[in-house]
Amino acid sequence: MIVNRRLGGEFVVPATIAETRIAMLFDTGASTVVLRAEDAAKVGIDARALKFDVDVVTANGAASAAEVLLDRVAVGRSSCATSPRWSRARARSAKACSA
Repeated sequence: MIVNRRLGGEFVVPATIAETRIAMLFDTGASTVVLRAEDAAKVGIDARALKFDVDVVTANGAASAAEVLLDRVAVGRSSCATSPRWSRARARSAKACSA
């Protein structure tokens, strides 16, 4: 997949989560997937039911986030899926990915 840089220098990719297409900022230095509140709602995540206890630091400053386990994230023809038999801790590092 070839992704062109926007005028501001960022890369935006088309992603699919829970069969919902959203535009995501692609950060080559990121270690996690982060969704905007409105995109989380689009894919069926109810933010009111989450515990925002994960401290994160972004280019815009410090914030609190909530951890969730996504079944599958696809970007272009590549996708990663977690297995329901894995615990949350294992799912962080063990993924089934295809290109």
